[in-house]
Amino acid sequence: MTFGKWAFGLAVTVFGFSPFVRPGSAGTIGEGAFATAHERKFVEVGGASLTIAPESSGVATSEGVILERGELRFISGNGYRVKASSLRITAFAPQTSGSVRMNPKGEVEVAAVNGAIRVENASGIELARLLPGESLAFQVGANAGNTYDINGCLTAENGRYFVTETTTNLKIELRGTDLAKYVGHRVRVTGNASQPAPPAGTARIVDVTQITQLPGEVCGPAGGKVKSGSHHVVRGVVIGGVVVGGTLGGLAAAGTFSDNPVSPSKP
Repeated sequence: MTFGKWAFGLAVTVFGFSPFVRPGSAGTIGEGAFATAHERKFVEVGGASLTIAPESSGVATSEGVILERGELRFISGNGYRVKASSLRITAFAPQTSGSVRMNPKGEVEVAAVNGAIRVENASGIELARLLPGESLAFQVGANAGNTYDINGCLTAENGRYFVTETTTNLKIELRGTDLAKYVGHRVRVTGNASQPAPPAGTARIVDVTQITQLPGEVCGPAGGKVKSGSHHVVRGVVIGGVVVGGTLGGLAAAGTFSDNPVSPSKP
C-alpha cells in the first residue's frame, strides 16, 4: 500500500512529551514494520516523529504510517499521513500534531493537539476537519457510499445554499427545493453527494432528499450559532457513508496516552 506525496512544510512541534527515548520506554526505530508489547516505541521517519503506544502494530514508511492495531501520536514536519482502517488522516496546517487510535468498538478515534487535521475516506471524500483540542470517532461501514445525514446552520451566498456542519467543521453546499425558508436556522439534512467530486478546496455538493428545521436555535449571519431557547444536540452525523461522532473524555484520556489528555469538544 502506498501513500501519495504530500508537502506542507510543517514544523515539528512537541506536545507535552518527548518524542525521543526516555526511561522505561523502547528505543527509537526506523522505517518498516513495528509492533509493541508492553512498551512504547519511537519512530523517526519521513520528517515525522511517531510515538507508538503499547499493544500496537503497523508499518512506518517515509511517506506515511499504516496503523493496523492500537494507537499512536504523531508530530508531522511534512504533511505525514496516517492510514487507519480505510481512513486517511493528514495534517494540513503548520506545526501539527495529533493522535490516532483504533478502539475495541471498531472505530477510529482522531484528535488534533496542535495545528489542524483532515480526515478522508478511501474515495477521497473529506469527512472532517479537526482543530486544536478537538477529537472525533469514525465508524466505517462495509459500503461507505455517498450518503449524508448532517446538521448545522444554513446560509445563502449569491443564490447558493450551504450548511456549516456542526460536528465536522465542514462547509457543504446543498441543492434542493424550498431551501430559502430555512436560511438562518439550524437544520438536519439527509441526501447524497453529487457526482463527480468537486475540485479540491471547494465545498462538497449534496442533493437534498429531506431537510428538517431543528428547534431551539437560530444562527448568526455567517452561520455562527446564536442560542435561543433549549440547545438541540445531534450526537452523530453521516458523511460519505461514515458515521462521525464525538469521543467521550477525549481521545488521549480514553487511550494509553492519558498523561496528556485532550479535552472533548464535540457532543
